[in-house]
Amino acid sequence: MKGEEGSSSRSSETSTQRDMYPGEANDTAFARDVEITNGRWAMLGFLASIVVEAATGKGILGQVIIYLKLSGALGDKSGF
Repeated sequence: MKGEEGSSSRSSETSTQRDMYPGEANDTAFARDVEITNGRWAMLGFLASIVVEAATGKGILGQVIIYLKLSGALGDKSGF
């Protein structure tokens, strides 16, 4: 039985989170879950930007300029 408890799915995690706030409206619960998910994705994006900055030595703006130059969006006369 212990193995079954350890293999909880993501949906049960969400239902557990909803159980923490009894009496909460469905719309509010949905909005809270969406904000938690957005926050998690934002943290992953920030971590990725830190890793890429450490690997390239360029900040986010420098990286955007490099990618735009490589894609051809910024030409030779763009000033960058």
